[in-house]
Amino acid sequence: MLYKEIDSCIILNSRTSPRFPVLRGIRQGCPLSPFLFLFVVETLSIDILHNDNFAGLDIFNREIRISQLADDTTLFLKDKEQVSPVLTTINAFSNASGLKLNLSKCEIICLFDTVETEIENIPIKNEVKYLGIHITKNLISRQFLNFSQRLLKTKYIFNNWLQRDLSILGRVFLSKTEGLSRFVYPSLSLAVDNHTSKNIDKIFLDFIWSNKSHKLKKYVLANKRSDGGLEVLHFDDTNNTFKINWIKRCLLGSDSLWYFIPNNIFKRVGGLSFLMKCNYSTGKLPIKLARFHQQALLAWKLVYNHNFSPHKTILWNNLDIKIRKRSIFFDKWFNKNIIFVADLFNSNGDLLSYECFMNIHHCPVPFKEFNSVIKAIPDGLICLMKASLTHESCTKQLSQLFLGGVSLLSKDCNNKYIRQLFQSRNSISPKGKFFWGSKIDNIKWRKTWLLPYKYCIPNKVKEVHFKILHNIYPCNAFLSKFCDVADICTFCKKESEDICHLFFSCNVSSLFWKDLSFYCFSKINVNGVFHIKDIVCFFENQNKSLESTVNFLILVAKFYFHKQRFLKKIPTFIEFVLEVEHLIKSLRVINNKKCISFLKRYDDIFHVL
Repeated sequence: MLYKEIDSCIILNSRTSPRFPVLRGIRQGCPLSPFLFLFVVETLSIDILHNDNFAGLDIFNREIRISQLADDTTLFLKDKEQVSPVLTTINAFSNASGLKLNLSKCEIICLFDTVETEIENIPIKNEVKYLGIHITKNLISRQFLNFSQRLLKTKYIFNNWLQRDLSILGRVFLSKTEGLSRFVYPSLSLAVDNHTSKNIDKIFLDFIWSNKSHKLKKYVLANKRSDGGLEVLHFDDTNNTFKINWIKRCLLGSDSLWYFIPNNIFKRVGGLSFLMKCNYSTGKLPIKLARFHQQALLAWKLVYNHNFSPHKTILWNNLDIKIRKRSIFFDKWFNKNIIFVADLFNSNGDLLSYECFMNIHHCPVPFKEFNSVIKAIPDGLICLMKASLTHESCTKQLSQLFLGGVSLLSKDCNNKYIRQLFQSRNSISPKGKFFWGSKIDNIKWRKTWLLPYKYCIPNKVKEVHFKILHNIYPCNAFLSKFCDVADICTFCKKESEDICHLFFSCNVSSLFWKDLSFYCFSKINVNGVFHIKDIVCFFENQNKSLESTVNFLILVAKFYFHKQRFLKKIPTFIEFVLEVEHLIKSLRVINNKKCISFLKRYDDIFHVL
């Protein structure tokens, strides 16, 4: 009705063609089109779901037949005899709607091995690609097909970017946009082995350091900017975050098509929610899990804090309580509310006898089964239980699923929060803090790290400040340890060139800072000189306009020193002032709150250059 008797035209070379009637299909780009398409395709889905001529896969007493995303459709069929009636149904739909099945794009993958090569002219394959994911039963091939090609493409793109003179901040940004983004989609659906994860991180870090030696540990780079890092995202942390989010969705949508299967598997060990509260080991659970589910449970163990207390120790799925090298779970006991190890002890801290156990819990179990559970409890845990139950009252209660004080199922437990929990486990204090802490007293590190981010300045300027604070700036004294370079200062040609000498104590540098201090303080009729703390960390003053302006000039001056050293020229104050003037002129063109706020303070001091 909505598309009846409509016409269209084509724009060609700034002109429009004669209008023509649209007799079939739908308009390209029309916002109504996808809804009309879905409205029609939904009839096919309803027909397949309620058709008695064929059977789908029966899993945990629930039949699965079809999964659709836009025009991509997957059918789950019981056996090869179901293919023909399904094709008959689809052909009937095609005749009614005009949507034709493209048999050349159809593929079949079997759950079990078969000698047949095709069914109804549809090829049988060991590997198919669906929605961008390669699906195959071979674990090695699955990793290779879904990640190796992406690794090669990412490396190729990074090498192209390295031909440009990028700052380390720019390379960190690109490692996320051009690198990490390519691995997000497959890692949401698949387990990622350690070898692949390490290769991904290596490619990212090699790119960040321009394929040169890594000057800082990867966990230092992952720190927040306020802690001296560049907020580099490690793939391990990102992948673990995805797996925790999968657990969250699995708990919230337990009856949905893609989550009822794992939830039914986890019911064999008390359910996913209960298992997450246990002290489990994925390799010792009494059920067989897919690698994806194992990785999700391992990620949970890494981030969840199990507060160990003897009387709250859970009996089931406990890695320390094993029978035949497997942790135990007995559904009959669990349904009788026998959950904790303490349920097998009396108030005096002694193990219950078989008769007492039967009388207290009303759980008729064979003596052999009861005895095997009792023997599986380690002697050390029995001693702890006896001491705990003897000296304090026993209050048994299952812990809640909280991560760092935030409920797993709440909206506050988002991607960013979960990833920060993983990153905080590996947080490292930069060595630069100890180096400068031995030379400068009372450094306010948070303000020092964040100083360059207050200004609209080139990333190269921020990079010089970053390298100085981490004591990784490539001065001659540092380079001479690794290559044939004289450690003599580039400016004075007399003393050894370390960071302190190059940027502060060199005769040339000292004269420059003296001129800059006069240039700044004379504007407000104040006498003052710069100290090493002002140059390395930040300048502090009650006059916030002066403080902001001076810190800006010092940051730009350190980059100017870096540039002159690279050009092997002596820094001169007059040339520096000219460069500052050009930078200020360019900043005045930028319509940015940060920039406008700084220029207002700058003009308060210099009354517009």
